[in-house]
Amino acid sequence: MALLRNGHLYILEVKNAQIGTVRGMHMQTVGLSGPKLLTVRQGRIFDLCIDMRDESPNRGQIYSGVLSDFKNETLVIPAGFLHGYQVLEPNTEVVYALDEKPSIGTSNNFKPTSNSISLCWPLTLTVVSDSDLEAPDLDNYPGLTISLSQITFGTE
Repeated sequence: MALLRNGHLYILEVKNAQIGTVRGMHMQTVGLSGPKLLTVRQGRIFDLCIDMRDESPNRGQIYSGVLSDFKNETLVIPAGFLHGYQVLEPNTEVVYALDEKPSIGTSNNFKPTSNSISLCWPLTLTVVSDSDLEAPDLDNYPGLTISLSQITFGTE
């Protein structure tokens, strides 16, 4: 899996002040982006990924886990996966490495409050961006069945 398909690497830093903040669910349009690398520079997050690849036998499978600066781990999010996270500690900083510069109109976004995933979040949602709340509902995605069981990664 090559991260630098085009010879460029873009770093995106996101600062989240409030516990319970949710970012996501986002996915770059397949074919426009390779995998994303995500690490927590400061704080702790609950991370949630969903396999959305049409050809995958794991389509609809939820993967989740806790990432923190203490564990110093990096998560690889393959192309074709929805991704979001919830902040578990104040002043958490998340860093993404991408092979394409993020741009509006090249991603598929879904509400983090969709019924099929709303119970996945460990805390009450305190801050969600207007654009995430206005995104389509994942439960209306054609031909997708979300697995009710989660495969977890990482340890607390």
